[in-house]
This record gives sequence, structure tokens and C-alpha cells, in this order.
Amino acid sequence: MKQQRADKLLLRRRVLIIIIPAVLLALALSLFLMRDKIRFGGKTGSEPLSLPVLYENSVITACGDKIAIADSFGLMLKNFSGKTVSELKVPLAFPALVCNDNFAVAYSVGERYLLKVSSGESLQLSVKGRISDISISANGMLAVTSSETGYRGAVTIYDTNLSPVYTFLSAKGFPLCAKVSHNGKVFAAVTVSDSNSAVHLFSLDSEEPLGVYSLSEAVIRDVFFIGNNELCCISENEATFIDLGGNVLASYAFNDKKLDKYCGSDDGFVCILLSDDNSHYLYSLGTGANVLGSLTYTAPINSLSAKSSYILVADSEKLMLYNRNLSLVKENKPEREIARAQIGGSLDAIVTYAGGGIYRIGL
Repeated sequence: MKQQRADKLLLRRRVLIIIIPAVLLALALSLFLMRDKIRFGGKTGSEPLSLPVLYENSVITACGDKIAIADSFGLMLKNFSGKTVSELKVPLAFPALVCNDNFAVAYSVGERYLLKVSSGESLQLSVKGRISDISISANGMLAVTSSETGYRGAVTIYDTNLSPVYTFLSAKGFPLCAKVSHNGKVFAAVTVSDSNSAVHLFSLDSEEPLGVYSLSEAVIRDVFFIGNNELCCISENEATFIDLGGNVLASYAFNDKKLDKYCGSDDGFVCILLSDDNSHYLYSLGTGANVLGSLTYTAPINSLSAKSSYILVADSEKLMLYNRNLSLVKENKPEREIARAQIGGSLDAIVTYAGGGIYRIGL
């Protein structure tokens, strides 16, 4: 009998020796995997809420007073209490995300579908070609850049109901991106070929182009509408302002400075961040390349975004909110290191901290 008890005790010890390390290993592994979970918080200093989304696999963007998250599992729209408002569980191998104040659109680069979520709906739309870029206009129209059999690519414009209303088929240049004007009447498509890059301008009620702006010395990276009748074309060498006919109105040369970041606003200006070996230079440019304001920084700038008449700039230590003339409106210094910041729908900051954690900070 004593031998049986001894055998049982020995067996229990052996089981514990096996189980305890396994439990500790599983706990350590779970802590490692959870290290960068998205954590939502309200005001600065509040305890964040952990959500089951890994930061390194996610694209995160402000969507009005909510936040949109696209990852390999699909698209979610959440409020800042952590509640899911709307979601679509569709795989996104290489997620990309664009938003306005009312809805979010996600897609996987190279796939043939897009996802749209808002507070009242969620839907999936299949497209003909493989998507490379999507933009949303101020009035909610989409410009979808994709591949097209027999052409270098295509740009399809969708109305607010996601019905296609116009398609531009490019035979000579590969389409990079496209934008619809604020009033939804005109769109611009950027293409690149062996000989040049160009901006093609179209009215949505005519098959004939309004005009073309061509550049052979550099590649046009992006285009923004400055109002409804003027555009700003961003290349690595300069910001060129054109009319709807593709005629050059003015330009702002970067000279020997490197283009780091840029953004556009729906209030008639663009911001460009340039740098050299010593400093970083921020410019706000209005119609006709008019310099509305300029600033110089010594610390690297990790984030630049604009909304309405305001610009949010962030380095690793502080958030700086400016008006369109780059006059400081407010400055905020969180206690943690800032990895990324974006201006939100209520002129607050959506801040991602280094090491994980997302907060909405009032400005």
C-alpha cells in the first residue's frame, strides 16, 4: 500500500514537472504575441482597452469620430470605447486603407475587391482589374486605379453608391493614382511611362480630356485638388500648380532639399516637408504656389496630416497643431514616445505610441 502511494506521488510530481513548464511557456508566448496589441484610450492618461488586433499587421486611420482598422482578417470600424461599430471579415493579404469622416474603404494591393464600412453598412465590391490605389473625394466618390487587359491600366470613378460612372483606359502610361475634385465633377489621373509622367484631366460628363500636364525631368508622385479649378502636382523636385486644362500656373522648387512627406487638405492648400543634412522644413502652399507659412525643425518629423484649415505635425516627443498659415494653435507633449499621429475628425490627434497603444488626444 505504501509503495502504491509512493508511486502515485511520484507520478503526480512527474506530471507537474511536465505541465508547469508547458504552462509557463504558453504564458510567455502569449505575452510575446500580445505585446503590440492595439490599445484604445480616451483622454491622455486613461487606461487603454486591449483589442485582439496585432499592430504590426494592421493599417489604422481616423474615420470621423471613430477609427478604422484594416488587417489580414478584414476591415473594422470601432469607437474609442473599443466597441465594433461595423466590420467585414474578408482576407486582406496586403491591406491598404482610405477614409473620410463617414466611411472607410480597405483593399489588398493586387486583389480584385474592396471593402467599405460605415456606421450603417458594410459591403464588399468586386472590380475587374487588380487594385493598386484608391482615393476618396470630399463628397465621398472613389477613384480606383487598377490593371486592365490590353492597356497599361485603368482608373474607374465610383459614385457614393459605389456605382461606376466613368472609366479612363490608359494605353501609354501606367496609372499610379487618381483624385476626384471636391465637387465631384472632374478627376485627375497620374500616369508614368518610360519617357515621362503625366496628369490627365477629365470631366465626368465628357469622354474628351480637359487637358494633360506632362513632366519628363521627374516622376509625379501625387496630385491634389486646390479647390475645384486648380491642382497641385507633387514630384521629387517641385510642387507644380496647374489649371483644369493642364496649363502651369506656378511652381515651388525644392532646390537641393529632399522631399520627405506631403499631404493635402480639402480647404485649398497642401503641405510639404523637405529636409537636408541639418534640418527639416515645412511649407504650406496655397493657390498659385503662394507660401502661406514656413517652419524649420531640428528634430525628425514622423507624421504630417491636414484636415479642414488645420495641420498636425508630430515628432517623437510632441504634437503640434497649426492653422493653414503655420501659426501654432496648440502643442501637446504626451508622456510616451510618439510613433505616428494623425489629425482626427474632431480636430483631435489619433496617436500610435512606440511599443503599441493607440489613443485619441484632445488638442
